Amino acid sequence: MVRESRNRPSYPKKMSKELSIRDCLGQEMEVQALCDEMSEWVESMDSNGITSGSKYDTISQSAETLETQASDLDHVVIELISHIGERTADHVIGVNWTEARRPRLTRGIRMTRVIAQLHAAHEFIEDHESFGDSDSDIRDLLDELASCITELETVEFPSMMG
Repeated sequence: MVRESRNRPSYPKKMSKELSIRDCLGQEMEVQALCDEMSEWVESMDSNGITSGSKYDTISQSAETLETQASDLDHVVIELISHIGERTADHVIGVNWTEARRPRLTRGIRMTRVIAQLHAAHEFIEDHESFGDSDSDIRDLLDELASCITELETVEFPSMMG
């Protein structure tokens, strides 16, 4: 018996989506959700007496970084949108990222999407916005956004097993 192959996409797969700058910047809730998941994992490990080891350290550090960046991101996005204006915030751009495996919404894939959207918004604002009088404020906010992105890129999501 010969099995028919299903038309499954091969990986890595390039993904693309059209989003507004506002939607791209609005990643604080996803970062907070990831933070909550990692914090719950740390609490579970704590309650089971697993409070040391490299995996515990990685999970704890990831939870701390996500918590800090969710707060920083919330502040930066509110300020940045108020400075760039509604017209720019509602501008639609293409966001691209690569998914390394089947599209299960793992923590890593969710973070890849967050980072891709933040990068796309940062690049668009930096390249296309004429800042006028608020030039230094917007540039400072873009620097803060870039710092958030850099910190988010350091977050590790170990597997549940192993």
